[in-house]
Amino acid sequence: MTTTRKILIGPAGVTLTLDKSQVFPDDPGSATPALVQYRGCTATYWAACDTAEVGDGRNIYGLSPEQMKWLWDQEDDMMKFLFE
Repeated sequence: MTTTRKILIGPAGVTLTLDKSQVFPDDPGSATPALVQYRGCTATYWAACDTAEVGDGRNIYGLSPEQMKWLWDQEDDMMKFLFE
């Protein structure tokens, strides 16, 4: 059986949820295969890496340098899990 979902737990409560069922090669911008969650808020992996923030429309939380380093360190494994 192939695992289609994986949750990685990082520093200070940040998580990265990977979901292969959300990968659509014909329309790569249409889904969210990699979501960062922190303090009840979310962002796509790339948005979190670009802004160092997650939000829910009302609240925005900054990610610490330690959390950001952890996210960046997950990139190779994330891409391998989602696309290989």
